[in-house]
Amino acid sequence: MPEYKEVQRSITIPKNTGKEGFLHTIGEILSLSFVQRVIIDLHGQITYKRMVLNGEEEANLNVDFDHVQPYHIIRNAKTREYLFSARQSAATVMAGMLDQSSKEGLTPIAFVVGAQTTLWSWYFLSTGVELEARDRLCGYTLYEDRHIPDTALVLCSGMGRTSSLVDTRLSVKAEMPRQRVLDSEVEIL
Repeated sequence: MPEYKEVQRSITIPKNTGKEGFLHTIGEILSLSFVQRVIIDLHGQITYKRMVLNGEEEANLNVDFDHVQPYHIIRNAKTREYLFSARQSAATVMAGMLDQSSKEGLTPIAFVVGAQTTLWSWYFLSTGVELEARDRLCGYTLYEDRHIPDTALVLCSGMGRTSSLVDTRLSVKAEMPRQRVLDSEVEIL
């Protein structure tokens, strides 16, 4: 009679993959045999327990998140460049991007920026307002992706209010102007 032992493993979900990352991971876990328990915590980690035969090598589950990363989703959608004058404020540019999405008959889903985005300084320098929330922008989820240029702001739009990032049909991209900040240190001779 074969003997089984309980094995526990954990997978950390990249935070920029949203609920699709969680659903994809759970699907991969459930494809394994003898899964006994799946626990999801609020820090983006899924822990699962399963039974394996004694002596059977328990391999780590390698989940591929590429197809649910914002960069991959944007790359596979139709993209439009949003052009604007340097005199326009960040708030005006965002409103124009939202309008562009609406003109196409689509619903905004989320904004995406680079991991070291210049969005916050551009917004402050062009409007005089310091935004405190860093996970939402204009009421929409804000994703960060290291593959997106730090000077890019991308609005992803889909077919309806319940669309998620993977349902993106159109990406509207604005290239944020580079801001010059004067150095406060002056050497006096």
